[in-house]
Amino acid sequence: MVVPPAKVKKAKEVIGSDWEPYTANNQINVWRTVGWNLVTSPYLSATNGGSNTAWFIVDGMYSPLRDIIFKSVDNRTWYDENVKAFVHDIEFQHKVGAIDYRGIVGNAGV
Repeated sequence: MVVPPAKVKKAKEVIGSDWEPYTANNQINVWRTVGWNLVTSPYLSATNGGSNTAWFIVDGMYSPLRDIIFKSVDNRTWYDENVKAFVHDIEFQHKVGAIDYRGIVGNAGV
């Protein structure tokens, strides 16, 4: 489940509660045992042009999300005489993107 930061608390309640949340019926929460992974991103929030209520489910088996590496890890280490310490410079560039819409379901939320 992918949610904006404003929905993290509610998402944890929905996918992690033993009983169905927001009801007094004490029904078992059938979604708890499905094996959800909760992911959040500030880029989904209204502050960044997204929504504070929308949520998405991504099928892990048929996920269209791919990690695209633009620059592999470049690691440089040297000793700086001026500060008497080793300096580590590590650079890595990658993005995560969707190559297809199939495998992702979204909801505008409430």
